[in-house]
Amino acid sequence: HEFREAVKAYVLLHEGQQATEQELIAHCRGALARFKVPTCIAFRQDLPRTLVGKVLRRTLQQEEVTVTLTSVSATAVNH
Repeated sequence: HEFREAVKAYVLLHEGQQATEQELIAHCRGALARFKVPTCIAFRQDLPRTLVGKVLRRTLQQEEVTVTLTSVSATAVNH
C-alpha cells in the first residue's frame, strides 16, 4: 500500500476572473508532475499570511485537520 498526502490547492481569483476546479486541475496536469497535481481545489477570499507576506501553510493544514475531524465526528454521530 502506498500512503501519501493528498495535494490540495488554495486558489485566490482576482476580481472578474473565473475558473472551475476541473479547469485548474486540467491545467495542472499539463504543467506539473503527476504527484504534484492537486486532487482538490479550495477557492478562498484570502490566505493567512505572516507580517512579511509569506503564506502560513501550517494554519491552512490546521484548518484542514479541523474540518476533517468535524466531518468525521458528524458522520459518526449520524450512524
